[in-house]
Amino acid sequence: WQFKLDGIMVAEKIAPYCSGGCQAIADTGTSLLAGPADEVDALNKQLGAVKIPIVNEYVFDCNTLASLPTVSMVIGGKTFDLTPDQYVLNVTQGTTSLCISGFLGLDL
Repeated sequence: WQFKLDGIMVAEKIAPYCSGGCQAIADTGTSLLAGPADEVDALNKQLGAVKIPIVNEYVFDCNTLASLPTVSMVIGGKTFDLTPDQYVLNVTQGTTSLCISGFLGLDL
């Protein structure tokens, strides 16, 4: 499904990503939110994530999740809030946890 994304907000403040609106696609086949690489890189950096270049993904310090801001998507004038629990994938294997950003940069 393709639709117009009016904008993105971080901690209830308008962010420079998707400025003036942009096209978005909802894909129920993935748990990631993909967008233009440059803008998603900037969003992840603003949120405090660190890039792992080999896999082109961003990770958070799992101990900081409670302090991460809400990221909101504005669609059709309605705001949809994503809490850190919703945009961070917490993957645990044995005693090791990795907190991966659900925001993925993807240029088509």
